[in-house]
Amino acid sequence: GRYPVIRFSSTEIRAVRPGVVQVTGVLELHGKSQTVTFPAEVSLQGGVFHGTGSLEFKQSAFGIHPYSALLGAVRNQDEVRLIFDIVAQPGR
Repeated sequence: GRYPVIRFSSTEIRAVRPGVVQVTGVLELHGKSQTVTFPAEVSLQGGVFHGTGSLEFKQSAFGIHPYSALLGAVRNQDEVRLIFDIVAQPGR
C-alpha cells in the first residue's frame, strides 16, 4: 500500500537488428530507482506497434527483502523476471 506505483521511463532505445531493440531506462519500484537495460522485439503493422520482452532484476536492489518463512525453509528468490507485451495504436 505504501508503494502503489511501478514506473518505467526509457532514456535510450537503440536498434540491434531488424525487429530487435535494446532499451535502457529507469525502473522505479518500492520508492527506489535503478537504471536497467534489456532487449525487446518490436514490430509495426497497419499502424499498430507491438513490443514484447522481459527484464530481470533483484528485489534487493530496490530495498525489497524476498519473502521467507519457516526459518528459510520457504522463501522466494531475490531475482525477478518482469515480462511485458505492449500494443499501442494512434488515438482516434
